[in-house]
Amino acid sequence: MFELGNFNYDLNDLFGFNGFNGNADLEETNEGYILTMEVPGIAKENINIELDDDVLTVSIKQDNEEKNENKYLRHEIVSQYNFSRGFQVENADMDNVAAKLQDGILTVLVKKKMTEKALKKTISIE
Repeated sequence: MFELGNFNYDLNDLFGFNGFNGNADLEETNEGYILTMEVPGIAKENINIELDDDVLTVSIKQDNEEKNENKYLRHEIVSQYNFSRGFQVENADMDNVAAKLQDGILTVLVKKKMTEKALKKTISIE
């Protein structure tokens, strides 16, 4: 019997979508930014994180060669793809960035630069 769900997935394959879309949440706090991104099945060696000119970029390069010649009835596990996504993080402190990968979730903490705020300023009159 024809299954509509499988048909839709096969159309995605036909048009080059690989099922990995990098779902992410970017939260701004007073101290900085917290990026949380789904990266299921991706090893940390395949993830590159860069901060350049207030843009935080997460890139993933997955290049697994087929190790055997199985005769699949259906093969949906993507073995090769490149992915990159950028996020605007204004006033980012390039020296204060940390990343953690746990259970398929990448968390990147970007602190904001500390700016000196004048608590009080006396204005002279000419």
